[in-house]
Amino acid sequence: MLIFITIISLVGTIFGIITFFEEKLKIWKNLYYIFLVRVFNRKPMEINLFLINNYDTPPSKKLNNDIFKKFKESVDNKTIELKKKWIRPDSIGLFIKHRKKLTTFDFSIRIDEEPKYLDQIEETEIISFNMVISIKPLRIYWNDLEHLNKLTTYISELNNITKLIVFQQSSPKYSFFTCNISRDFYFKKDKKVYKDKINNSKITINREKIAITGSNLLSLKSLVKSYYLKRR
Repeated sequence: MLIFITIISLVGTIFGIITFFEEKLKIWKNLYYIFLVRVFNRKPMEINLFLINNYDTPPSKKLNNDIFKKFKESVDNKTIELKKKWIRPDSIGLFIKHRKKLTTFDFSIRIDEEPKYLDQIEETEIISFNMVISIKPLRIYWNDLEHLNKLTTYISELNNITKLIVFQQSSPKYSFFTCNISRDFYFKKDKKVYKDKINNSKITINREKIAITGSNLLSLKSLVKSYYLKRR
């Protein structure tokens, strides 16, 4: 009986030591990644960003060159180079390059028709319309987060111009942004969901993936700074 108790005690001690060192290793691993990201500016993040406005009413006009011209008037053409990649009735492609910092943003605007339901009485399909502004995946480092302020400012301005020209007096039923971030490390294996009440946003962290959804696009940089290295 004494031998059995001794064995149980020894096994418990071994597991305790293993758990202790696992926790210590986890702390050092977390500090290692934080140090790489914030001090040495290593470990880039890849950002996919979408701004979506949903309308019950159809657009008054198709997408057109007026959007490009108005947007060009609103930006500082001395510091950036603005090019149009294509202009079609249902989509527009734009490209911004900063002359000094060589930062580039690749935008697209599109109008999507979205079937909602079938009215059985009148036998008509009810349609809603999504105006979507998105960027080509952006790869940046921690010290480049200031670029997010420029990016969200450009998207907000482009959004306002497009709404005014294409939807004119109509207001969107709802508007939100979603930002998907990829990184090559993680702190926790389990999925965590946070609600940021100040910025009215939802943040989901699932290992290497972070998804941010909210209504205030201009808060994106603040949200990334707060949650990108979140460990609890």
